[in-house]
Amino acid sequence: MRRLGGPALAAALSLASPGVASAHPHVFIDNHVTFVFDGAKLIGFREIWVFDDVFSDQLLQEFDTDQDGRFSKAESDGVAKGTLPNLAGFHYFTYVWLDGKMLPQITPTDFHAVAESKIVAFDFMVKLPQPIDPRQVKFALEADDRTYYVQVTLAEQKRFAIAGMKGIVCEPHVEKDVANAYYGGFVYPERVTLQCH
Repeated sequence: MRRLGGPALAAALSLASPGVASAHPHVFIDNHVTFVFDGAKLIGFREIWVFDDVFSDQLLQEFDTDQDGRFSKAESDGVAKGTLPNLAGFHYFTYVWLDGKMLPQITPTDFHAVAESKIVAFDFMVKLPQPIDPRQVKFALEADDRTYYVQVTLAEQKRFAIAGMKGIVCEPHVEKDVANAYYGGFVYPERVTLQCH
């Protein structure tokens, strides 16, 4: 990943657009997804974004005020205040479809910024409008920045986890979303669906 922190992120994202010739990944995120169930109902999911070392360093320089290499709760709250409002304009790089209809907006909750060994991660929850039975309602998830200033990809290892599920069995399935290709049609989002029975 490359650089960007709080205000810098705001400035960069406000300038980024699909038609900008210089738009190419400057920030890189490895995304880990945990599907959160209440029994047989999917209630939402958590995302853990692990940033590259360069961007992590900028975030630490800007928000780790005591320079101990970690984020206290107050520092984590500062990260949230400095980044989430900017990300809202970009759908938090997270898109959800229920039975083929995209949710018009999402609202991350329970946000935490953490740092370990000079690498920063954002951890947050996305709740569905109401619990769904994924055997009856088709669920799809994509995480990407369609300006292609930030590259969000599923982590190579431990990309998925499932919490709280009882009474059913679900497995995540990943495929290229050719219909929603961006950056001139050269980049295909990774579409995640749940296959449940």
